[in-house]
Amino acid sequence: MKVEFEELEKNKVLLKVEVPQEEIKKSVEKAYKSIAKKVNIPGFRKGKIPSKVIDAHFGEDAVVDEMLKELIASSYVQAVENVGIKPIDVPEIDIKEAKKDKVHFHAKVDVKPKVMLGNYKKLKAKKNKVKVTEEEVAQQIELARERFASLEVAEGKVVSKGDFVLIDFDGLIEGKSFEGGSAKDYLLEVGSNIIVPDFDKNILGACKDEIKKFVVDIPPKFRNPAIADKSVNYKVLIKEVKQKILPELNDEFANIAGGFETMDEYKKDIRKRLEEMNTFKAEEKFRREILDEVSKKVNVEIPDIMIDRTLAEMVDEFLLSIQARGIPPEDYFSGTGTSIEELKSSFREGAKERTKDELVLEAIAKEENIKVEEDELDKEIEVIAQKLNEDKRVIKKNLEERGVVSRIEADILMRKTMESLIEMTESKKKIDKQKDEKSEVKKDDRHDSDSG
Repeated sequence: MKVEFEELEKNKVLLKVEVPQEEIKKSVEKAYKSIAKKVNIPGFRKGKIPSKVIDAHFGEDAVVDEMLKELIASSYVQAVENVGIKPIDVPEIDIKEAKKDKVHFHAKVDVKPKVMLGNYKKLKAKKNKVKVTEEEVAQQIELARERFASLEVAEGKVVSKGDFVLIDFDGLIEGKSFEGGSAKDYLLEVGSNIIVPDFDKNILGACKDEIKKFVVDIPPKFRNPAIADKSVNYKVLIKEVKQKILPELNDEFANIAGGFETMDEYKKDIRKRLEEMNTFKAEEKFRREILDEVSKKVNVEIPDIMIDRTLAEMVDEFLLSIQARGIPPEDYFSGTGTSIEELKSSFREGAKERTKDELVLEAIAKEENIKVEEDELDKEIEVIAQKLNEDKRVIKKNLEERGVVSRIEADILMRKTMESLIEMTESKKKIDKQKDEKSEVKKDDRHDSDSG
């Protein structure tokens, strides 16, 4: 195949493709067979119509049109592979010549941008030492106490922040009720502000059986647009005041909260889990610092289409994560008073950063000749199969059909390249430490010499 390659403005390239005769011949034969199966010509069976008869009835143009349906697409893919470019969008195809013996077309397409790497081998990122304080352990224990707390009716108590109150309430806007404005036997944690802003503060100091009447001005950007920037007249009946009773810190609590026989065992487990979590956070921070330092030295212009695709992936990931927690997307947007466009806007900078990370790591992988081996890909697919409790071959076939395998392969490549960067950074730190130690020894030797 003859392919001429021309770089245009920014990240756009032009491929000038001449399809080989043997490929054209194969496509022409397929085109005749395809047409023969579709048409009815008296005196001939479907699928058995000679090419000359098809030419006589439909003309050469019909054959050429049928031939081009698959030939252009397959030739474009081959041309891309031959030249070694990585398209990021659908190509603009301009067919210059199309006959049964000659096919010549141009393909204009956006490609991944060139990444100008700086010196990524001399990094100064530092991994924080992991430590867990007694205060952190105590905080986790207090959170557990909150989870296992009980509520007890507090007779004669006035409503205070942190109490729980059983209430009936009615809200009216200009004398009319509204959705979510009224409830019976509603258990409210005072101070949570879960109903509307300033609702809770208006019932502070109230007693059981007391009725409170007040007006709340709803903020313009409230999560419920139906009542945003409006005034609500509330009438609230305090039916019960309850206090939160925290369990005592003893061996019984250790058993209830964590299934341990003693508080000491429970504390050790909390400390271990905190160490694991803090280690993970420290490693993530270390990775981020390495990538940030590498990115500062990189020169690359990222096309909007790449950022948009990453943004779409991030939004999908987020919506799937809230759905996994049992929150439908429409409930999330109505509850937070936001829209899909606002969500996209909040994720855009992160999408830009993730896209740049991938481009940088991909460029370093090429520079360092880091590749994904077949067995590495197989292991990753095997892990997916085990999680889904499915046969590995079935999962692999499904992933290939959905075009997901290339994404998995890219993820493995990013991971391997990141690990390589970490090794470079840690090796440099060791070398620098050894140099410092040698320098200190020389200073000591000179000092001893001067003293003598």
